[in-house]
Amino acid sequence: MCFHAALHHRWCVYQLEEMDEMARERIVSALNELRSAFDLPENQGQGQLLHAVRLLTLSERRTLFFHAGLTTQEFDQPLRRIDESDCRWAKALNLALGELHSLFAEAPDILTSIKPEHYFRSEHYFRSEHYFRSEHYFRPE
Repeated sequence: MCFHAALHHRWCVYQLEEMDEMARERIVSALNELRSAFDLPENQGQGQLLHAVRLLTLSERRTLFFHAGLTTQEFDQPLRRIDESDCRWAKALNLALGELHSLFAEAPDILTSIKPEHYFRSEHYFRSEHYFRSEHYFRPE
């Protein structure tokens, strides 16, 4: 997840609520992106694997390859190699695709990086006198 969110590996040991706002936003964005990317049938056949990989964006594809334990050497190969009979890494890619599908199949529909206590702060702001005083400056005359 941290890899896809382009966060340094040190963030991997933090829980979401321990992260600063920027890191939380990046993690939640990555979760949303990966959830929609890997929301596909779990068992892809060899012929369907190439099609599934081609539908992914470059960053999603990179996440898939590295989740499969593959290196940049395999990642830099033409995608058509997946369909070739001597492709040794297609099986690992297919397994990783299934794993990522099962990881994100039950993800919640709504993800947010906002901590619950921040909801109350914004509500407090909208009830404050400052908010109501600023309204009168925008009244049509």
